[in-house]
Amino acid sequence: DKNGAADVNGTVPESNENNNCSISWTFVTVTPAPQPDLVAGPVVPITASVGVAQTYISTIINIGAAGTGTGFQNLFQTSPVSDGSSGVVNYPVTSNMSALVAGGSANTSQSITFPVGTPSTMYIRACADKNGAADVNGTVPESNENNNCNASWASVTVTPAPQPDLVADSVIPITATVNANQIFSSAISNIGAADVSGTITHLFQYDDDADHTSGVTASTTMSTSLIPRDTGAIVVTNSHTFTTSGNKYIRVCADKNGAADVNGTVPESNEN
Repeated sequence: DKNGAADVNGTVPESNENNNCSISWTFVTVTPAPQPDLVAGPVVPITASVGVAQTYISTIINIGAAGTGTGFQNLFQTSPVSDGSSGVVNYPVTSNMSALVAGGSANTSQSITFPVGTPSTMYIRACADKNGAADVNGTVPESNENNNCNASWASVTVTPAPQPDLVADSVIPITATVNANQIFSSAISNIGAADVSGTITHLFQYDDDADHTSGVTASTTMSTSLIPRDTGAIVVTNSHTFTTSGNKYIRVCADKNGAADVNGTVPESNEN
């Protein structure tokens, strides 16, 4: 017979108005409503090549007691350090994952291209229900918001991008006549693992003596043809006139415009 805490006598006149409420309070345990809990599995594969797009995959699992009820975005992260404490780059997955029932799982994937200059070892992990590093809770309310990212960063071995390797063959012919213009030729071979194309300058060097420390003259010629990888070759030519008789010396250098040009214009696996 009470309509509020301040209602002392209620509406019914009673012989004892002080015992309307029970003496003890009943203890009631209230449990939270079931919620989902999203976690990200290990990332595969664990290899990459510089400059080559690689698709990475992680399995997102709902280990909670309820479905997510809605779709959500996932995230991949890379770092040059094993604990991800610096240099982290975020790769949000552009398409949302569909809703996951309790105990359900699905794969999420992201294409990542490591640029030139990437260390030989990188680290990667996936995060469920995140669109960036600053996104703490995501879009799905979960029983545990602190386990969305894989605790371990997977080690990725990054190999250099395939490169060409240009080498010059011997010069032909090996005879000439004094004061007669002679055309000399050499085969430029690509023994590397990548094709090379575009305008490339090659160097012909001529010397009258065997020490090659002085008196060396040079002339350049250019090639524009594709030189395929794995022993593809082209022939380059250059003309020269020897003004004295005797033993002379010629050599050709691929991808050089002068004696001081060390690396040329084509990045190669071996510049020496």
